[in-house]
This record gives sequence, structure tokens and C-alpha cells, in this order.
Amino acid sequence: MVKVSIIIPCYNEEETIVEVVNKIRNLKLDHKKEIIVIDDGSTDQSTSLISSIDNIKLIRHKSNLGKGAAIRTGIANASGDILIIQDADLEYHPTDIPQLLKPILEGKTDVVLGSRFQGQIKGMKKSHLLGNKLLSYITSILFRQKITDVMTGYKVFKKNILEDLELKSNDFRVEVEIVSKILEKGYRIVEVPINYSYRKKGRSKISWKHGLASLMLLLKQKGGSLRIRPSIIVAIFFISYVIGQLSTLNYDPKSFIFIGTRWAYNDPNGSMGYDGQFFYYIAKHLFDTPLYMIDIPSYRFQRILYPLLINIFSLRLLDMMPWAMIFINIGSVIIGTEALDRLLRLKGLNPWYSLGYGLFIGQLWSVRRDLTEPLACMFVLLAIYSYARKSPLLSTTFFSLSLFAKETTILFVVGYIASYLMRRKFKSTLSFAIPTLVPFVFYQLFLKSLFGQFGFIGSGMHRPTMIPFYGIYQNIIKTSHPILLPQLLNMTFLIIVPSLISWIIAIVKLLKREFTPEVFYLLLNAFYMTFLPTGSYVGVIAYGRLTMQLVTSFIVFSTMTKNQRLLNLSLIWILPLTTYYTYGG
Repeated sequence: MVKVSIIIPCYNEEETIVEVVNKIRNLKLDHKKEIIVIDDGSTDQSTSLISSIDNIKLIRHKSNLGKGAAIRTGIANASGDILIIQDADLEYHPTDIPQLLKPILEGKTDVVLGSRFQGQIKGMKKSHLLGNKLLSYITSILFRQKITDVMTGYKVFKKNILEDLELKSNDFRVEVEIVSKILEKGYRIVEVPINYSYRKKGRSKISWKHGLASLMLLLKQKGGSLRIRPSIIVAIFFISYVIGQLSTLNYDPKSFIFIGTRWAYNDPNGSMGYDGQFFYYIAKHLFDTPLYMIDIPSYRFQRILYPLLINIFSLRLLDMMPWAMIFINIGSVIIGTEALDRLLRLKGLNPWYSLGYGLFIGQLWSVRRDLTEPLACMFVLLAIYSYARKSPLLSTTFFSLSLFAKETTILFVVGYIASYLMRRKFKSTLSFAIPTLVPFVFYQLFLKSLFGQFGFIGSGMHRPTMIPFYGIYQNIIKTSHPILLPQLLNMTFLIIVPSLISWIIAIVKLLKREFTPEVFYLLLNAFYMTFLPTGSYVGVIAYGRLTMQLVTSFIVFSTMTKNQRLLNLSLIWILPLTTYYTYGG
């Protein structure tokens, strides 16, 4: 007859341990049952309470070694053919045990995970829910198998499998260590829906620190199924960042929008908010948006792609729109990084240079303020990668879409047109320019008929200054804030120096009659950054978001020319992340 060993790690669970053990004792199974309680150095009454229970195996640790250590002790002392891990806090219901055993007893699998997210959840904290889903999502990506609940406390195994895993973790990291090693070794694994009720007694022992430690263990785990790419690092960083930000904002996604009362309630004396609010209003109302909600209607409506995607991903549900805005921007950063990764690989270069783009501070601030820059630059990179892969239809499509995300990406389009013209490829000029620009031109005419002016001239802030970097200079001398000033100087260095380098490189290349697209759009983006007026540099955030096109053009130019020195230099754009947290988001 099959014997089932139920391992219960216990640390200071005097309010629940007896009830858990009794529920398991009274559970009717068609197999012999062994209950093993590992008292992991409890300092409350858990030890004496457990000692009073008959027909169980009690093993004591002299001090608190952690859940992982308790599980290893349980495995070493178990005599069953099948092992079950059961938490001592009553969050998991022992009545689910028979259905957890069934797939193994029927020979369908080697391991069973009880998935809370496939079953019913009651009372779980939002922070725990998001953290669990994040770790499960990352596990699924890394090991290419869908796992919905990697941190579940209900795990069932054949004993020989657990012994083969050679577990090392002493604390809660053991949860992800178990699953990652099972996936790495290729054992069969299935998930079964279970019921979960957040503890009503005692105190939770898991915090965000355990989640972070578990994430680090996942990344360190070696094996043939583990494929770390720059886009995965970027995904982990941004998802972690967003969850961290939301945890301080009561998990309200609208806090990313920065709604100003001036526009929301037509209050001339109200707060200004930030640009993301206008895309939110347009997404809600589309072309029926009350004009008092938009500062410059033609200018904001020309970036219509972002609001349209918000509608698609939110399914037109108003409560889901703020979530969709965050999702679109994170996805855009990840996909843009992946596109650059593949372009680097295509040129035989190290793909990790794409982190200069993916981890640039402008991406972070754009995500934090629900802006359009990540989406626009993503389409630009997809277009350039498609062009490099000899896919002109895809390239023109992506460039056209980028114009509807942010009109300034036309600098890249003009770069290609200028390259064709200088090389006297007039047919190629037309075949590129017509499908790329005609939809944008017609939409601008539509905006003119609707609002009385074209979108791209709707904002006076886009009229350039005649003095190089004068806008930056004016912004710095007006700033006396002790925290903001160093960051302004930091960002200034990361704008002025690369802009000047870009000017020099592009001019030298043109003098050598190297009329490639990347030379022209590098020059155009450097020009754009050099002569932007004071009004465009509204604080540190504007510095980051406005530099994104220069960052993109610089890294792409370095990639296309296979210039290792410039690629090394491009990594300086990761540095501002180190100062971000002093700014406070």
C-alpha cells in the first residue's frame, strides 16, 4: 500500500498548529498516512501543544533555521512514498489533499502544485498577490512552462524526486528552488486548483524581502532551460519597479497618471498634473473629449495611437484603462529592448548593449507618468530591425505607427528619405515615403479641420531656440532645489556630451560621403536636442523623456557601424538610475 508522508514546518504557530494537525488526522485517505511536524525553534507554546498530540512524529530544531531547513529535515525523516508539504497556519485547507494526490496516484505526473490562482482566494493582500504573480510569471518565462503559483505552500512529490533535488535554501526561497529544480531536471509537473484563505490568526512571516530573495535565486538558478536575455532583465526590473511604486500608493494605477484639477474639473486655478492625463481623457472619450480637459487638443490628439491601444487592452472598461496604460508602456520597453537585442545579434555584436536603451532613466519616468515615448521608440526600433532584415513593408508600417505615437519620430523617417535622396535612389524614396507619411499627413489634415490647426505646430514649446542648449541653461539657473540641481547637472552631462559627439560623428561621416540613414537620423536627433527651447525642459523628467530618441539613434548608429567604443559609451545612459531614488519618483 502507498504511504503518504505529510510534512508540516512550524514556527510560532500556537494558535493554529493543533487545528491543522487534527484536520489532517481526521482526513480520510485510502492510503497509509504519516504526519511529521518539524518545530523550527518556536518560542511560543507551539512545542508543548504539538507534544500533546498522539500518533505524529515530532522533530525539533534547537533554533529557528527557516522553512527550507525544516522541509529538508522532514524529507530526511519521512518514510512515505509520496510527500506533501503542509503549512501550519491554516491558510491551506487539508480537504484539498485528496485531489492533490490524485494525479500522482494515477501516474499522470511526478509533481503536483496546488494553485491558488486557479482556485479560490480569500483575503490575500494585494502586495502578496502581485508578488506571487510576478514570481510565477518570471518562472514561466525562464523555464518555458506555464506556472501560475510558484510560491504555493501545497506541493506534492514522489519522495525520490525530492531527494534528487538536493535542496539548499534554508528560508522561504525553498519554494522557488523546488519548482525551478523540478523544471530544470525535466520532471512532469501539473497544477491543481486549491482553496486559500489568508490567515486570521498569528502573523505572516513573508515580506517583500523574501520575494526579492526568491527572484534572485531564480536568476541564479543554472540549467539548460534558463535563458537570460536583456529584455528579461528589463521586464523584471520594470515589473518590480511598478509593483514597488503601487505598494506605496495603495495599489491605485491612476496615481501614475498625475491628474490635475485644472483639466479634470475645468478649474483655472487648479493643479496642472502631467501629460499622461490627456491620453487618459482621450482614451475615455475619444473624439467626444470635452475640450476643457485638453490643454492643446490638436497637439495631444496627434498621438492618438496610445489612447486607441488603451481602449483595446482595457476592453473599454474604465477601471481597467489606468492598468492598460501601465501595461502598454512596460510592454513597449520590453519589446523595444528585444528588437535592439536582435539588431545587435544580427550585426554580430553583444546583445547586452541593449540595456543602455532598456534601462535608461527616460524609460522609467515615461512609465511612471504614463507617457508615449516608450511606445514611439518601440515602433522605431521594430522598423529599423525590419529594415535591416530586408522587410520594407514591415519597416514602413512600423515607422508609420511611430508617427501616431509621437510625431517627433519623423526625424527617423526623414533620415531614411534624406539617405535615399543623397544616394539618388528616387524610386526607393517614393516607395518608402508614401506608405510611411501619407496616413500621417491625412490625419494632420483631419486635425486641422477639427481643431483649426495642425497637431505638430499646436505647441509653442516646439519652436526651437537659436542658441545651442539654451533651454537647458535656463532651466539649471532657475533651479535651486538641493536634490534636483545635482540631477539636472547629471542629466545635462548625459544630454550635452552625447549630442556634441553625435554632431561630430555625423558631420565627419557626411564629409566622407557616407549617406546612410543612421547618419542622418543621428544628426537630426542631435539637432533636435541642441535647439530645444526652455519650455521643453520642464524639470528632470522632461530631460529623460526628451533624450530617448537621441539614445535610440545613438545606440542604433553604433550598432549599424559596429563601433565598439560608441557602444561602450552608450552604457552611460544606465547611470542615472542610481540617482533616481533620491528624486523620489
